[in-house]
Amino acid sequence: MASARLARERGAPWTLRLYAAAPFEPAQLGAAVAAVLLVVFLGSQYALGRYELLRHAEDPSAMLRDPRIAGILILLAAYLPTAYVYLLRGVRSALLELRPQLKSSKAEFAALVDGVGRYDWPAPSLLGLLGIGVVVLSTYQNTPSPIDPYALAQLSPEVIWHRVLGPFIGWWSGRLVYAVLLESRRLNHAAAQLESIDLLDLRPLAPFMRQALTNALLCLGAASILSLFLLEGGFFDLVTGAWLVMTTVAAASLLLPLRGVRQRVRTAKSLELERVRKAMRGDESALRKTAIAGRPEGVSLADLVAYEKRVEGIREWPFDGSNLARLAIYMLIPLGSWAGGALVERGIDALLD
Repeated sequence: MASARLARERGAPWTLRLYAAAPFEPAQLGAAVAAVLLVVFLGSQYALGRYELLRHAEDPSAMLRDPRIAGILILLAAYLPTAYVYLLRGVRSALLELRPQLKSSKAEFAALVDGVGRYDWPAPSLLGLLGIGVVVLSTYQNTPSPIDPYALAQLSPEVIWHRVLGPFIGWWSGRLVYAVLLESRRLNHAAAQLESIDLLDLRPLAPFMRQALTNALLCLGAASILSLFLLEGGFFDLVTGAWLVMTTVAAASLLLPLRGVRQRVRTAKSLELERVRKAMRGDESALRKTAIAGRPEGVSLADLVAYEKRVEGIREWPFDGSNLARLAIYMLIPLGSWAGGALVERGIDALLD
C-alpha cells in the first residue's frame, strides 16, 4: 500500500514510522496495546491483593468504579495515537489517489504529501499541553479538598493508573484535534489544485468525501469511548464538554475538505450554465465548449434545454444518499457505546449480587 510505504520513509513523522514498523495493521496494533495494558492492569490488581478486598467489600459495585475508569482510560490511550495514524495515512492515500487530477508540479505535490503530519512548532505541542492542562484541571475540580489528587503515595493503585494515563490522553487529544483540522485544510487546498471538474461524473472526487467521513469517524470514535464515563457518577460536565469539542471538530473535519470541492463544482456549474444559455441563443463557440457538443447526431434546442436542467440539478456538495446514511450511523456510535456499556455494567452488577 502506497501510504504504508510512505509511512516507512525516513522523513515520515515518527508516529507513522513506528506503526508502519509493526507487522500488522494500525488497528491491530492499537488493539494489542490496549490488551497488553489491560493484562498488566489486571495482573497488578491480582498481585496487590485487590481481588481479595473486592470479595470482602460491602459494596463491590462501588469498589469497581476506579477499575472501570482505568479500563476506559486504557481504551482511550490506545485509541488516540491509532486514530492519529489512520488520519495521516488516510490523507496521504487520498492525495496519491487525487494526483492525476491535480495541476500541481511534481515538486509542489511532493511538498503537499510530505507535509502530512509535519507541523510547525509550537502549535501542535501547545494543543497537546492544553489537553494535559484540561485533564489536570478537571482532576483537581473533581477531587474534594484538601486531598491532593497527585500525591501518588496516598492514592490507590487504580487511581495511580488514572493519574499516569490522564496526561497522556490529554496530550494525544490535543494533537489529534490539531491534526484533524490541519489535514482537513490540506485537502481543502488540494481541491483548489484540481485540473478540471467533469460535472457529468463526480466520482473522481470521491477521495475527498471518503476522507472527510473518515475524519468525522475518528473524532466520533473518541467521543464514543468518552461516553462510557457517563456510566460513572461525576463525569457529566466533563463528558459534555468533550463531546462538544469532538462533535465540533468532527463537523469541521467533514466540511473543510469538501468546501473547496463545492467551490470548484459551483464554479464549473456556473460556467457550464453560462455556455449552455449562450448556445441556446445561437452562440456556436459557446456550444463547442459544452459537454454535449460532440454528439454525432447534433445538438438541438430541446437537447440544450434538457442539458440545462440536468446541470442545474447537479449537487454542489459531493454528498449522496449513502454518504448521508453513513454519517447518520457515525453520529449514533457514541450513543451505542454508552448503551452497550450500560448493558455490560448491569451484567457485572448482576454477577456480583
